[in-house]
Amino acid sequence: TFRGTVILAAGFDGASLKRTDFDGAIVFGEDFLIRLAAIAAPGSFRPELFTLAPADPEEVAAILVVSNALTPDDIASRTGGLAAYRITRTGDFGP
Repeated sequence: TFRGTVILAAGFDGASLKRTDFDGAIVFGEDFLIRLAAIAAPGSFRPELFTLAPADPEEVAAILVVSNALTPDDIASRTGGLAAYRITRTGDFGP
């Protein structure tokens, strides 16, 4: 699970994400789920099981790893200045 994580520039190319739970993770860019589905192992990530909601920059800054290790400039340079979003899982993984 990626609950409570901040995903800045992780490499998921070819990764099998069939039961990987991103619920609660902070990601960058409103198209993150679509981009993830495109680079993960074919058919292993179902973006329809998740939604994105804008994350308040203060909420992101309050996350311990962010406040201890990153500045707003670090985040902007690693994400290309994309806005932050929180992922919520809205469906079940199924069998």
